[in-house]
Amino acid sequence: MLGQWRGEPAWLQAEEVPDGDECQQPMALAAQLEQGRDSTTEMNFGGGGSAYVFRCTCASGRAKMLWQC
Repeated sequence: MLGQWRGEPAWLQAEEVPDGDECQQPMALAAQLEQGRDSTTEMNFGGGGSAYVFRCTCASGRAKMLWQC
């Protein structure tokens, strides 16, 4: 499995849900991406890390991405 769509993040470290810049409300997980199994084609998120893509639930439509390893 290389991640998930929506739902609850599977944090590798402490929870880091960002707030929207305009509404200051917690953003919703859009996708979680895991590094992968093949070192020649994997996404590099710091050696076994995951990237988290969040979307704002207000009308701004903005998104943020962060990663943990």
